[in-house]
Amino acid sequence: GLRPPKAKAKSSSTGSAHQTPSRGAVVPIRTANTSAAAAAATAATAAAAGAASATEQAATTKYAAKQATAAAKAPAPSAPAAAPQAAATTATAQALSSSGRQAIQPDGLVVKEKDLASGIVARVEWRIDNAKNKFKEYIGRHLVSPFFRAAGLKELRLMVAPDCGDIAGRTMREQKIKFDEQLAEGPLRGHVKLKVVTDAEKRLNVHFKTFVGDVSATPTNHDFVEHVVHSSKFTSNWLDQMNGGSLLVGVEILSVESEIE
Repeated sequence: GLRPPKAKAKSSSTGSAHQTPSRGAVVPIRTANTSAAAAAATAATAAAAGAASATEQAATTKYAAKQATAAAKAPAPSAPAAAPQAAATTATAQALSSSGRQAIQPDGLVVKEKDLASGIVARVEWRIDNAKNKFKEYIGRHLVSPFFRAAGLKELRLMVAPDCGDIAGRTMREQKIKFDEQLAEGPLRGHVKLKVVTDAEKRLNVHFKTFVGDVSATPTNHDFVEHVVHSSKFTSNWLDQMNGGSLLVGVEILSVESEIE
């Protein structure tokens, strides 16, 4: 007779939970778990590197802090050898009166002293470089030298005051124009003043003469206890005494008589 037909396998509407692949089919390799493990390993490596860098930076900062602390505690470096030079200059100046030599002081000052039978004669020279421009800058005012010592006197100064001419009633611009003409064409005249600060109470009589270049004022006697400044007027043309733009002024101290009490 007839054979009954073979029954077909039942299947759910949603498909079976597991299907056996047919022979010869290519099965894909699942790498999800492998990728996650690699990412975790990379993250761990980066974290370890960051921790090492932070540790190294902390060590560097700690070392720098130690160095700064040590530098702060270290004694200050000694001053350069300027003090010995200054002491040597002072010693030279103090030995002037006995040695008869000369000492160069700051700002172009030269002090020369000689021992004569009549006593110590001192000559002080002050070279004013670029004199015309300095006179322009100090128009209407004194050009003042630094303090110096000479002939046993401790505090002396020279003051130079060019004569600006008749500037009464003129504006500052007109005064400068007039003074520029004097500096360019001459004559340029003025005063040289000597200032002496003293501890003498009764009398300090100084016999001296000031000079500008080769021209000397008449020797004079002055009591600097009564008045600390003495002025000498020069009527010669100072432009004739300039050398290379410099003007040499100064004083010769011929004798000193003082009474302290």
